[in-house]
Amino acid sequence: MSSMVKLRRKELGLTQEWVAECVGTTHATIQRLENGKIPLSSKWAIALSKCLKTHPANLMFSKTDLRIALNEENNISTSTPLRRYRKQRGFTQSELAKMAGTSHPQIQRLETGERKLTLEWAETLAPHLLVHPANLLFDDESLYEALIKKETLNNQG
Repeated sequence: MSSMVKLRRKELGLTQEWVAECVGTTHATIQRLENGKIPLSSKWAIALSKCLKTHPANLMFSKTDLRIALNEENNISTSTPLRRYRKQRGFTQSELAKMAGTSHPQIQRLETGERKLTLEWAETLAPHLLVHPANLLFDDESLYEALIKKETLNNQG
């Protein structure tokens, strides 16, 4: 299975050599990161994200990983993280709605759980809140559990 680093690098049309130079490491190190011989730590994800112009979590999770962890059939309300990040950024519901191209009532419904916060909604709102979509879908504890589950599955395969 290709790593998210390799997929993103190829998506941008970059060479391993260019990424290595950008990060300040060797071509061989980038090869080992891409083929899993070196684990992609948060330190590596942060360094690579700058060169690959993406959020570090995008290098650690695929959309499929997020969908599996979210379990789209599960109707557990995940409105609390959305409200928390909106308030941390100092935005009103109306301000966030305007930035995201939606309505104030829509943001209100997403925050209260009246409307389910899907991955698509999280991807729309996250850039305005300067967070990864996963941060809006999971509280810190459930995101941690999803990370552990992914690591366990990767180590078994």
